[in-house]
Amino acid sequence: MTDWTARSLNLDLSFLGEGTYEMEIMQDGANAEVSCNDYKRMVKQVTKADKLKIEMAKGGGWAAICKKK
Repeated sequence: MTDWTARSLNLDLSFLGEGTYEMEIMQDGANAEVSCNDYKRMVKQVTKADKLKIEMAKGGGWAAICKKK
């Protein structure tokens, strides 16, 4: 989660083990800055070679659950 400063960061997934993982992501929606109920749920396949760009709105946040496939 973030404070009242919007920010972006790059998440390097090299800490993951070998193989493919399913990542369930909860991230800020397009209007998250105005409504805390605006979020987006995504599911994607990732490996340790991936890097994710994370954008967080003012007062927003980002969370994910990784499960090995």
